[in-house]
Amino acid sequence: MADILFTLDGSATPLLGGAVALDQTRVHQQQAYDPVAGLVYATQVIANGIQLTDETEPPPTGVRDSRGDLALNRVTLDGEVTGVMYVRGFDHGAGLAVEHEDGTAYLWLAYDAEQQPIGTNAHGRRLVRMAFEDGAILDVGAPDLDVYEPISPYQDVRAITASLDADTGRMGIAYNTGSGTRYRVFGLEDFRAKDFSAPLFEFARPSFPSLQSWTLYGHYVYQFHGTAYGDANPAPPEGNGDAYWTVIDIRTGETIQRVHDLHALTLESREPESVAVWDVDGRPQFVFGFATGPVGARLMNLYAIDSSVDPDVTLTAAVVGRPQPGVELTVNLAQTAGIQDWSILRSVGDVDQLLFSGQGNTLPTGSTWLDSSPPACVPVTYKLVIQRTSGASEIDTSDAVTYTPEEGCGGGGGPVGDQTTTLGCATEYTALIHWRGGARPYTALPRLTAVSWGRTINDVSEASITVAMADVGAECCEALGLVEPWVHELTIYRDGELVWQGPVVRPKFGRNTVVIEATDVFSWLDHVVNTFRVTYTSSTADARGRMRAPITYIAENHIRLNLAESSLSVPPDWCEVLPYIVRRDTGLPRIKVEKDGSTNGTVWTEYLGTILREWTKRGLTWTTVGRSLLLRGRPTSETRAAATLTLDHIAGDVEVVKDGGNGATYAFATSQESRNISTGKTLGTGRTGTAYGRLDTLVKLQEEEVTDADLRAAARDDLAGRYPVPVSVSVPDSAQLTPDAPVTMRQLVPGERLDVFAHSLCLPLAQGFALSEVDVTWQDGAEKVGIGLIPLGDVDEELSA
Repeated sequence: MADILFTLDGSATPLLGGAVALDQTRVHQQQAYDPVAGLVYATQVIANGIQLTDETEPPPTGVRDSRGDLALNRVTLDGEVTGVMYVRGFDHGAGLAVEHEDGTAYLWLAYDAEQQPIGTNAHGRRLVRMAFEDGAILDVGAPDLDVYEPISPYQDVRAITASLDADTGRMGIAYNTGSGTRYRVFGLEDFRAKDFSAPLFEFARPSFPSLQSWTLYGHYVYQFHGTAYGDANPAPPEGNGDAYWTVIDIRTGETIQRVHDLHALTLESREPESVAVWDVDGRPQFVFGFATGPVGARLMNLYAIDSSVDPDVTLTAAVVGRPQPGVELTVNLAQTAGIQDWSILRSVGDVDQLLFSGQGNTLPTGSTWLDSSPPACVPVTYKLVIQRTSGASEIDTSDAVTYTPEEGCGGGGGPVGDQTTTLGCATEYTALIHWRGGARPYTALPRLTAVSWGRTINDVSEASITVAMADVGAECCEALGLVEPWVHELTIYRDGELVWQGPVVRPKFGRNTVVIEATDVFSWLDHVVNTFRVTYTSSTADARGRMRAPITYIAENHIRLNLAESSLSVPPDWCEVLPYIVRRDTGLPRIKVEKDGSTNGTVWTEYLGTILREWTKRGLTWTTVGRSLLLRGRPTSETRAAATLTLDHIAGDVEVVKDGGNGATYAFATSQESRNISTGKTLGTGRTGTAYGRLDTLVKLQEEEVTDADLRAAARDDLAGRYPVPVSVSVPDSAQLTPDAPVTMRQLVPGERLDVFAHSLCLPLAQGFALSEVDVTWQDGAEKVGIGLIPLGDVDEELSA
């Protein structure tokens, strides 16, 4: 099955003929579809004042909610309610799934709620699978109920819901035992056998407000959030509602999308309620529901986003040796029509590298593509990404393959995984000009006479290529003359592997040469002015996703707000940066970041790139690799080294510098304002009485309501690597790494740790460093790779104030 990710801002179609009046007058909670019978099932809490046939009188007001009494509706696709079943003491109804077996519909529900005080909703603690029976009334403990206890002891469970993905044969649960809600995903066969010992995936539910329901499909959990229209959530024209989708990748537990739901804005009340994926004629359909109408006469309105996907899209990868060695990729898809554009990417670690792309019907089924220069001796996967004209997206990922060249992976002929990989020397550099976004080729460039490119930490890297006019034909010359800054991007390949990509900023045309200069994709952020409040202060996320979190999350979220949610960003993420953000939160604390004025409502008017540089004081580190923007913390002595180098791996001179100018024994952090020093506070940490005497450093935070913990963390970050006096290593322009250096170009990522041993200098070295710079030049067939190394981010302190 294709890795289908629904396009949630695509067009939606009303279902069931419009608004449906269910059995009860209250809102529906969740819905599910039986594709065999073509029937819809929906849950409601039984209304106050309703007396069931086996009851002598209606329960007191509020008991239905606090006990967990539900009405289970059966509805035709025409919107007619054809059956109702009632259960007592089960749940609030936010979880529902249906299976069809031997002509009977079986419902999955949360079950066995603990009675709550009036005014508090009851939630199930176990799950149940039971046959739907029109008119039946069941209580907890009824005979012939198939009860499941995926979390043990179930008495500790405060709430549990389930979602069934029949296409992949998986069952997902969301549960809370008092320390936050978590998801687990099981194989359905194991779950049905009540073997809960080995979930396939497990992760914490991200904290976003007003969650109503969720569903599992493929590799993703879709959450539906929001509240009904009201004073705090006005309808158009004053507002557009607070309905949001959150999409979570179950493989990583990371939130990959937050989408404002702008469908059906004119509905009365418009409270987000339900979400499910239906199997309609063998094709997945994303279905969501709003509760509409006045109190006491609520209606169910369902809408479908038709994915227009091809469930049979597959991309297979196989290592081949003839006629040309490499990895052969084969595409199979049933629907070749309706393709807007497509791309095939190579995935190595956290980095996606574009290999092939096209538009329209240029991707025939059964077509094969050869990756002629795959990275050797490392696992590689490939992705096929299809964008349909309907707005739907389809993604399929191949199985991992490892390409081993004829010469093997190093001396000794041992197993591939035991071999040392080296930098090597590039035999060829090539380049393409792409349209903005880096996916659609504009023109290939002729033979390159010179190339320079780099990678850097916490800044923008640059690149340039030079072609000789003698190699430029008339057609190519015309195409190059139309290259526009910020409209086109430069892509550089080293022996066929994409190593650098970013917007063109300066095309230069001379009599003898054409030079294209570009900057990496972070430079877009240096040309975007922030238009959103910096208010990351609460423990749970607001509608914009702002909350206390690792600085990497805060940075990614603020990038997303400005690139995708600003009305000035047309189309959203016009520069195609967001899909390529890679975030590593490991070891980073949840922190508060705030700069919104004394009214808590002012926007910090500053370039987005400048704001991110300010956040390096709070522990943020970033670098750009290819097109990917990697956000993470600074490496320390606890960080695993990517490689170990000696002076034998450096051709030419090398400089080892004791950098007293950056040394410090004590760090101060302050939030004082330059014009009014009576506001703000200051805190310091570090050492006194050292051999250096007193060497202070000062970091100024441009934030408000800074706590002592914030200041202490900022001071520690600023002191990192300054005591003892830092030692840095520089490989200058006249020198280079040797081809046998035991580090690959893929590992030369600023922010990675490299260990260096140098015993032939007056200053012997045997320590770890953080890679800060990579500078590569290539001319006349010769490549030079220079690097810069800075101290790790360790802190040596003995007191704090």
